[in-house]
Amino acid sequence: MSRARRAPLTICGLALTAILALLLMACGSGEATEDTGSTESTTQTATDEHAGHDHGDGGHDTAQATTTPGTTPPLPPAKLAASHILIMHVGSQRAPAEVTRTKEEAKTLADEVYAKVTDGLKFEDAAGEFSDGPSGPRGGSLGVFPYGQMIPAFSAATAKLAVGEVSKPVETQFGYHIIRRDEIVEAGIRHILFMHEGSERKPADITRTKDEAKAEAEKVLAEIRGGADFQEMAKLHSDGPSGPRGGDLGVFGRGKMVPAFDAVAFDLKVDQVSDLVETQFGFHILQRYQ
Repeated sequence: MSRARRAPLTICGLALTAILALLLMACGSGEATEDTGSTESTTQTATDEHAGHDHGDGGHDTAQATTTPGTTPPLPPAKLAASHILIMHVGSQRAPAEVTRTKEEAKTLADEVYAKVTDGLKFEDAAGEFSDGPSGPRGGSLGVFPYGQMIPAFSAATAKLAVGEVSKPVETQFGYHIIRRDEIVEAGIRHILFMHEGSERKPADITRTKDEAKAEAEKVLAEIRGGADFQEMAKLHSDGPSGPRGGDLGVFGRGKMVPAFDAVAFDLKVDQVSDLVETQFGFHILQRYQ
């Protein structure tokens, strides 16, 4: 089978393309044909999560470092991990047409959601129910990102939190964000992708049925379990753009891939090979190397 090659997407510094762009949510080149990522971006350019860098300060909750005269201000962390709930309003930058609440109504709702979360409502459930951001269905997870990737108000507010702590609503030009700082957890993953006629973003030359794709994936998995080299098998069999790289998707944090892929990837031990993982892009065999 020929290997379809795609122009890179922008997904958090990962060199992945179309299926990883849906498996990935962020900002490097995507593999989402190998879209194992989501289409959500949190990069410095226009982002679906509206937390990108260089769009202005925008918020009343920007951190103001207090230092003793003559001392050096503490440096911000190089990386952060966070989840958020975004409440938009008429006037929010990039607000979709269906958002009709006023700014005052958005602030009231944000305060109510914050109260629900601090009163015991699971953050992920609140994000799924209330967030206007694309990360809502994923529990609001933005994954791991460099400090300077987000707009200053968002980064500063996140950096002030302890891991697991939830902020009061933080205002930016995109609306009100309720932010939870998450633990930085990253994994290095390789995968082998078997697409079929029903796969999302499949190239035209892939005509195998879903059953045929699964059978081929099971055969390759058995060979790997029998001692075949994972990277060589990826080069020979993967339909994803990472195939020539031995299936290497790079190192990424939680929340960058579609949930089914993400859940398995982070449960693997180093050097462990997964069972078959089915996503909208086909069947994957995963190996964690970091």
